[in-house]
Amino acid sequence: MSNDHVAIDGPGGSGKTVNGRQLAIETGHLYLDTGAMYRGVAYLALRNGVDLDNERGLVAMLAQHTISIVADPERPTGYRVVIDHRDTGERLFDPDVAAAVSTVAALPAIRAELVERQRAIAVQGPVVMAGRDIGTVVLPDARHKFFLTASVDERARRRQAEFTSVV
Repeated sequence: MSNDHVAIDGPGGSGKTVNGRQLAIETGHLYLDTGAMYRGVAYLALRNGVDLDNERGLVAMLAQHTISIVADPERPTGYRVVIDHRDTGERLFDPDVAAAVSTVAALPAIRAELVERQRAIAVQGPVVMAGRDIGTVVLPDARHKFFLTASVDERARRRQAEFTSVV
């Protein structure tokens, strides 16, 4: 794995996406928001009627689908999530998907599968990767590691703004 990677960790609403996207633009690196991949899994589970607690079923479902993150500066997020060569649009920010994300993200087999997919993306070249456990689990050898945080009030304000900007 390239040692030119940048790992940005921190809780939701801490500024990982905004700062990561800007850093990727300035460095010419690929930007990957790993949370979008978990949203993709939640979206697929809901679309395919797979129980969110059915770890085996979710892993089997995931094996049948591709989830890609494509840079798109025209989007508020700075990227598009493409599942099976189809743009998901803003569907990943719908309330049902948002409510399902934490359930699927907590499943060890889903985390393991997506970590492998994230590492495979990183092998392709320098990346600015933002999410949880990026510097310790996903890209432990990243040259640059950052942990961002913000007050609870500020994080809530940012999350509110994020959801209203994509609806």
